[in-house]
Amino acid sequence: MVEEHDACALVAVARKDGRPTRDLLDLALHGLISLHHRSGTVDGEGDGAGLLTDVPRQIWTDHVGPTAHDGHFAVGHFFVPPGDDELEEQSIRRILARHGVRVLAERHGGLDPSVLGPRGRAGAPRFWQLGLWVPGARRAGARVLH
Repeated sequence: MVEEHDACALVAVARKDGRPTRDLLDLALHGLISLHHRSGTVDGEGDGAGLLTDVPRQIWTDHVGPTAHDGHFAVGHFFVPPGDDELEEQSIRRILARHGVRVLAERHGGLDPSVLGPRGRAGAPRFWQLGLWVPGARRAGARVLH
């Protein structure tokens, strides 16, 4: 394995055939671990790192059926402040509805506070995922979401 200490803090891993595999995820996670020295810290806590992947459509099929494989399907990831979570959710729902975006499914949770330091736990938001149906062709739908 490569030991890195000079390049920027970005890891990109892909297959020539475009096929998603567990090996890709393992390589990307190894890359993040190798770049640990590049992440910012405040009082001994990291400022966050993560993986960007394609929409896990097979997982979402369990929640929304075949729509997960449709070109109109999108996933929204929200970090909702813990104090005003219901007001924030209502506001997000209104914005989506105003643009013709329908909420098909919701997933709450997914945050493991045991991996956070004291500062992170004190201000930890609630994680909220939405499976969405977006009107229009892909390009128009992307504009709606942005």
